[in-house]
Amino acid sequence: LQSFYTDVYFTVSYLAERRKKIKKEFYTRQLIKIQRHVRAGSLLDVGCGVGLFMEAAAYNGWDVRGIDVAEFAVQTAQKSFGDRVRIGGFSSSTFEGIYFDLITFWDSLEHLPDPVSTLKSACSRLKENGLLVVKVPNTVKSFFLLTKILKSFGINAEKPIVHLPSHLYHFQPRTIRRLLEFCGFQAVEMNFLNEKRVSESEHYFPVLNLFKRLFFASLKLLNYKESIVVYARRLNNQTAAGNFE
Repeated sequence: LQSFYTDVYFTVSYLAERRKKIKKEFYTRQLIKIQRHVRAGSLLDVGCGVGLFMEAAAYNGWDVRGIDVAEFAVQTAQKSFGDRVRIGGFSSSTFEGIYFDLITFWDSLEHLPDPVSTLKSACSRLKENGLLVVKVPNTVKSFFLLTKILKSFGINAEKPIVHLPSHLYHFQPRTIRRLLEFCGFQAVEMNFLNEKRVSESEHYFPVLNLFKRLFFASLKLLNYKESIVVYARRLNNQTAAGNFE
């Protein structure tokens, strides 16, 4: 995973001024929605990147911490937050002894090799009335069919359309809800959105990026939303046994 998220990626995608402004505006809007469910308190951002959500949350009174596997991102976030940002994956021992009012996964869960274990760890680290927020791409099955058709014509569109190989899992509303329930959560709100963005792929895949923009623009005419945001609480303090299928 670290090989995909280099200093170039974060510099282009999150530190460029236009992109940074767009992300901060998005996170500020999300905090308004979050604080309808939980008051400002302790927060852990899993996959915190360069710390843009942490900045927005700290400004709004949250006691913030973050974790990420990308060394450059962590070093950048540490300039603002010091040892409150750590490098590595999330587990039940991350920031051991601290329990959180809010744990967030902003476009990070789909990258993780074991989302079940990760979400169960998150469940164990939330306070009794804590909130989990997960944002993932809304990947419909037709995306994979489209990439196969394009591949038959010699066009590899897996990265700009379904983000392979960096996205290890793909979610739809039904599957993310089932996953959360399996891991001990109950969704209390689910939103669908199209996030204003400056795409990093335009720097590396200009032709495919144009195609991607046209493709997603046509889907929007069918009321497709590219992202799912789920707000969830612990479900009776229990997680399921067995394997998620």
